[in-house]
Amino acid sequence: MEKGVKDSQNKIMTNEIWGQFQKDMAAAMTVSKSNGKYPPLNWMKPIDPLSLLESIERHFLEVKIALQENKPNLLVDETDKQDHLVKIANNCMMLHYQLINHYKFDESKNQ
Repeated sequence: MEKGVKDSQNKIMTNEIWGQFQKDMAAAMTVSKSNGKYPPLNWMKPIDPLSLLESIERHFLEVKIALQENKPNLLVDETDKQDHLVKIANNCMMLHYQLINHYKFDESKNQ
């Protein structure tokens, strides 16, 4: 039997994203809902982008310290046992969403 053809040229390539990382991101978002820290889809509501950057920086510093001190156990956040790199990725996703959907740059500050 002849094999079928599926055109995927110029389509997004989901195989370029590591599936386990996607799963870890979803797990971290699920934990933050199941422990009552945030309501479902809270990240879609308007959030100050600078507060998201603060969170990214805090988690980034934890990763940096883990590498500098050669302590892999520090890659995991003790508060909820989630990976700091995954939390950085989730915060980047939220920041991206906020900048596209909610944030309005103040053009008067650029003059």
